[in-house]
Amino acid sequence: MLWVQATLVLTSVRWYEAIMGRLSERERDAYWAEGKFFAGELGVPRELFPATYSDLERYEEAMLRTAVVPDATARVVAHDVVRPYGWLPELAYWPTDALSAALLPVALREAFGYRFGTAERVFYRAVIVAIRALRLLLPEWLTVVPQARRFEKAMSERREAA
Repeated sequence: MLWVQATLVLTSVRWYEAIMGRLSERERDAYWAEGKFFAGELGVPRELFPATYSDLERYEEAMLRTAVVPDATARVVAHDVVRPYGWLPELAYWPTDALSAALLPVALREAFGYRFGTAERVFYRAVIVAIRALRLLLPEWLTVVPQARRFEKAMSERREAA
C-alpha cells in the first residue's frame, strides 16, 4: 500500500509541476503529508512512511532498484488497466501511452514496454504547452481539479500565516 500511495503522490506532483512549475520543498512536503494521511487511513503503518518528499523520492529509487520488478502478470494487468477496451485499435491508445511513458520512471517505462521516442516526447511537450495556454484562457473551475484548488488555497493560507 505504501508503494501504491508513493507512486500516486510522485506522479501527481510530476504532472502538476510539468504544468504549473516546480513546487517549493515546503509545498512538496505538505503534499506528501496529505498523502501520508490517506495511506495511514488505508492501513499503512506510520513508521513506514518516508519523513519528507525527498525521502519519498529516495524510497522510490530504492524500490525501483530492489523490489519493483514487473513480471509477466504485472505487464498483463497494466496493459488491461491502460487499454481497457480490447476492441479499440492500438493507435487509439497512442496518446495515453505517450503521456504514461512521460510520467513513468525510466525503469518502469522500459519494463512495461512503453516507447518514449521523439514522437512521444514532442506530443508530451505539446500537451503541456496546450494545457498551459488553455489555463490562461479558460475559467479555473474548468482547468484545475477541485483537489488542486483546495491544495493551492491551503498553501496560500499557510504562506499568509507565516
